[in-house]
Amino acid sequence: TLVEFAEAAGQARDGGAFNLLLPQEDLAGELATTRESIARALARLRREGTIAQQGRRVRVLDIAALVNTARGEKKP
Repeated sequence: TLVEFAEAAGQARDGGAFNLLLPQEDLAGELATTRESIARALARLRREGTIAQQGRRVRVLDIAALVNTARGEKKP
């Protein structure tokens, strides 16, 4: 998950930034989903203000919301 990637980079905090090391196709394969599902999920997180993304660079804007999303909880 993005939370795990942020933790691995020592960036699991608001304002933390990290690079996605895998292309969306590979990430989808690891998560047993499609590239389109990954793209939609990233777009939703951007739209909700949870992350900012430019290419493979991801910046965490709201770590609490990202953790809640990873747990399957809705953003309040």
